[in-house]
Amino acid sequence: MTVHREVRWTILIQGVGAVASLTTVVLLGIMAGPSVQGEFSRLKSALELLIAIAMLGAPQALLYFLRLSQITQQQIAHITLTTSLIGVACASLYALIQQQITPIILFLLVSTTAAGTIHGVLRGAILASRSSSIFNATTILPQILLLPAVLTAANFSDHSSAVAIFPFFVTWLLSAAIAFFFSRNIAPMRVANPISILQLVNFSGASWLTTVLMSGTPALWLQYINTNSGNIDTGHFAMGMVGVQAVLTPINYATPLLFKHWTGRKNSSPIYHSIRYGAVVGIIMLICVGIFSAPPPPIASEYAPLFHVAGYFAAIATLESMIRVSYVASIANGQPWHTVFTEFVRALCLVGILLLTSTSQLVDFAIAWMVACMCTAFACGLITWQSSKKRTY
Repeated sequence: MTVHREVRWTILIQGVGAVASLTTVVLLGIMAGPSVQGEFSRLKSALELLIAIAMLGAPQALLYFLRLSQITQQQIAHITLTTSLIGVACASLYALIQQQITPIILFLLVSTTAAGTIHGVLRGAILASRSSSIFNATTILPQILLLPAVLTAANFSDHSSAVAIFPFFVTWLLSAAIAFFFSRNIAPMRVANPISILQLVNFSGASWLTTVLMSGTPALWLQYINTNSGNIDTGHFAMGMVGVQAVLTPINYATPLLFKHWTGRKNSSPIYHSIRYGAVVGIIMLICVGIFSAPPPPIASEYAPLFHVAGYFAAIATLESMIRVSYVASIANGQPWHTVFTEFVRALCLVGILLLTSTSQLVDFAIAWMVACMCTAFACGLITWQSSKKRTY
């Protein structure tokens, strides 16, 4: 199967996962209201941050070095075990920071983080050595499983922390078990030119920092909104970002295939696609400007304020799409530290906006995030040419 056909099938299949994620949040908002939906989104962001920290960039490193035939099955097992234990430590520290954590909640939190870490790490190995159909099925499994689990929990009158986290526990535990099944005997026991610890740490460390910043910045931003504006605006902004993720999810899951295809190849394909996608983004941005000035439809809903900022979230989605393609180009060429730089640009931009302006309303939060995305996309454009011309390893 050609890479273009793989990408098309991946986008189609991952679109099912995107629809499942969007449906989960929308139905939860309808059934329980913006406050519960906002708490769900905050918990989901926190778990994703813990998992991202624990993985230490291992999925990208496994994919990269497996494609170069420089890693063994034993090394994969050691990496998976190490990252899962780091996940346990991260979740325990998080529980310690959060006061009044009961033993059952601690158990669920630790187990969920460890299982999510195992699933995430093994996805990189599965993509490198298995077919794209197996990778796609493994990837969308948590999104599919979370929908019935969350809706079942929403029917309980008790919305305690244990009830809130239990759907994530079931979802990630089953997903990790299936990922482990598909990752058996995925690499040889010995290779001619194995990677060194320094190479692995350098590559995975940069990938880890990028992933942590990509997961941590939205989580901290939601926490900032919750602290300064309350659960209602948190729910509104989270719902807007869910719409963004619905657009990005197919792209997010297609880019690993491009990473797999571009790794080890010296050609202009990555930079060509980045520039072409950037042109498309520019056209869509013009359309978004027209949306900004359009009057919102009269809808009597708790989520009606979202229509006032829909254009900003549309712009965020298009900018983020271009950023993700640029990230793949840099990492596939063995230069993951470029992505770290651009994510720091995003974080610094948000900090600067908070220091220089007053952000207290939903529109302020949406505009601030859009401006940060614009700065990040500009930084990606500056380094994409250099990233596509040489490889570090």
